[in-house]
Amino acid sequence: KTGRKDCATKQVQPYMAEEQEVHPDEHFNGSMTVKFMEEHFRFSGRETVAIMGSHTLGKFHQSETGHKYLWTTDFQAFSNQYYRNTAGRPDYFFDDNACTKVGDA
Repeated sequence: KTGRKDCATKQVQPYMAEEQEVHPDEHFNGSMTVKFMEEHFRFSGRETVAIMGSHTLGKFHQSETGHKYLWTTDFQAFSNQYYRNTAGRPDYFFDDNACTKVGDA
């Protein structure tokens, strides 16, 4: 059996929660995100940074979120691009064996 063992429910489907979920504000800055994760999940700052890296993979579904952008330009590659974008650092990739930088997305 899969799933969390600490989420007992009497709902029709075992994956359905009985409590209203709390979500972070999509406009949180770094310190606000860390505070939210500490309060709701007891995560440290280091754990928050690690879990936020999951945004490197995947993308928004505009019909669900209303967002018209991606976290990264290649949502199928695991890289540090999410962190570079979050920190406002130049973004590029290497397109040849000479390590020539391409772009600043």
